[in-house]
Amino acid sequence: MKSSTSSTHAMDQEFWRGDLQKILQASVYFSLGVGLLTLGGVYLIHAPGWERLQTVSWLILGVSVGLWLLFKRGYLRAAAYGMVLGYAGIAVYGAWYGIGVRGTAYAAFPVMVIYAAVLLHRRAGYLVAGTAALFGLGLVWANQAGWLVNAARPMAEMAVWANVSTYFFTVAVILDIVLRHIDSALRRQACAEEALRKLNIELEQRIEERTAQLAESEAHYRLITENANDVIWTMDLNLNITYISPSAARARGYMLEEIMEQSLTEILTPASHQYVLQVWAEELPTAQLRENSDNFRLLELEFVRKDGSTYWSEVKVGFLRDEKGDVMGLLGVGRNIDQRKQAELRDRQRREMLEKVIALGQTVTQYTNLQNCLHQIHHSIKHELGFDRVGLVLYDSDTHQLHDALAPDQVGEIEDSSWYLRAITEHETWNAVMKTPKGLNIIEELPPTPLPTSDAKTRPMRQHATLAAWAGDKPVALIAVDNALSRLPFTEEKLDALKLFAGYAGLAIENARWNDSLEQRIVERTAELQEANRELQDFTYTIAHDLRAPARAMIGFSRLLQEEYTGQLDANGQHYLYRVNYGARRIGQMIDELLAFTRLGRQTLLKEAVNMFALVHQVLEEFEPERVGRQIELVVGNLPDEQADPEMVEQVWRHLLDNAFKFTRQVSPARIEIGAL
Repeated sequence: MKSSTSSTHAMDQEFWRGDLQKILQASVYFSLGVGLLTLGGVYLIHAPGWERLQTVSWLILGVSVGLWLLFKRGYLRAAAYGMVLGYAGIAVYGAWYGIGVRGTAYAAFPVMVIYAAVLLHRRAGYLVAGTAALFGLGLVWANQAGWLVNAARPMAEMAVWANVSTYFFTVAVILDIVLRHIDSALRRQACAEEALRKLNIELEQRIEERTAQLAESEAHYRLITENANDVIWTMDLNLNITYISPSAARARGYMLEEIMEQSLTEILTPASHQYVLQVWAEELPTAQLRENSDNFRLLELEFVRKDGSTYWSEVKVGFLRDEKGDVMGLLGVGRNIDQRKQAELRDRQRREMLEKVIALGQTVTQYTNLQNCLHQIHHSIKHELGFDRVGLVLYDSDTHQLHDALAPDQVGEIEDSSWYLRAITEHETWNAVMKTPKGLNIIEELPPTPLPTSDAKTRPMRQHATLAAWAGDKPVALIAVDNALSRLPFTEEKLDALKLFAGYAGLAIENARWNDSLEQRIVERTAELQEANRELQDFTYTIAHDLRAPARAMIGFSRLLQEEYTGQLDANGQHYLYRVNYGARRIGQMIDELLAFTRLGRQTLLKEAVNMFALVHQVLEEFEPERVGRQIELVVGNLPDEQADPEMVEQVWRHLLDNAFKFTRQVSPARIEIGAL
């Protein structure tokens, strides 16, 4: 409808630019011609009836000149309105002062109707026709009332002919232009219809081609969707599945129809279901925000299969939106990540096992007793690393023999195998392991008969692994493990842990061996020292007794000399005699101390409260002769009482002060300070 109105408006505009100009031009020229002929007839022909046309002729001539001026200035619409109104006014005037409806003036109204309908609007033609009809009825009444003063006067035939001929030509020109316009419009319509038909044909071809392309594209994407390993799905805002790709059936073991009817609680594990609800509560409030329209969340979810098993899938999920951008549902693509999850699990287990092995290794290396160390190694491998039966055999790299085994019995417990002694060359596998650092030998064998609960294909494998425990660049023990009880296959993680722990075990065994040999050497060295001490004590006792007699003789003779010959000795002689006597007494005291020292190893400590301050002053009295003739500043500070053996502490103070006086003889003045920290 809008297109039709626009087309009609365009045709009207074209009409006003072209055909209206021709109609106005023809009408103006005919009007001028009629006006001039009528005036010529009035002034040149003196026949009866022409005189009444004088005023009308001037009016026609005036209106024609005005229309010509408007036409020349380009005021076409004003000229059109002026033509209809001007000629209608002249017709009214001519009919009223003429012979009414019987005259040529009233007969001009059909021309006015055509002008109004063509130049102005089709409704204007109806308006002018109705007005002319009413005006004609008024003329009839006026004629019957006698108001038309010229109704009975005849018109000149030539004047009637001229007016009517003008009407004929005017109508002919208008009809010619209108018919040509209609013919042109019809041709244009035919061309437009032909062009439209061609466009429709082309459009139908394009639609067919596009439909074929869409069908091909849909088939292509459907082929991709149906054969893709990834699961593609859509959900509504109530979290109900609206579409899911066939790969879901392969992944979960259900029919697609069954999956479409399942809820999230049936699709996911409880933990993953709770996680999805949590994410949904976080994302839904911001779903309508346009800046989040392209946001996707990456989730790791655990799905449930029909057989009850589960698998992990990485799901990329986002919101589906309509043309307005409003959220209408969810779109998700899931990819199975079971292998990645298993690899992550293995890495985590490997890290945990590594941490456990390090802790176990730190524990076993703290044992200094070899037997305790071996039992702890056995316990760690069997109970911590999880092997069924564990055997340990020590290796002597000098004799190349295996000995002192911790062998397992049928149920994996340790049995006494200390009698074991074998050359390493007697067993080919063990010999090869001992020659290869970090070497591991695994023997696999099927049981001779299937177990009652298994068939030949699922018969459990028996495995036996052997490796050496190294300490530095030499093997120190042989470790053997098997799965004879559980028949669970060795995992790569467990074997790696065993290899790592074997290194700690080798160091622990070597350390315990060294500690055992060190303790033995300490015992032997202690016995040697005790024997040496006994010999030293015997020697000291002998020397002390041998020196005691000369010392006593020196003391006795010096005392006799002092008593009997004092008057014969001067002061120096007396001083020398005193020094000899003091030295002899000192020798005797030292002999007594030496004998007491030899008894220290056999003497029992008698602890009691000792007044250190008084004891120090008592010992200092013995050193009074050392202070004679010397400048010594002696300072004794506060000494606390202590629990000790009085005789032994006295000996300690005596030796300390003796050293103090002895090593300050060359110092003057000397300072000896005794105190407690």
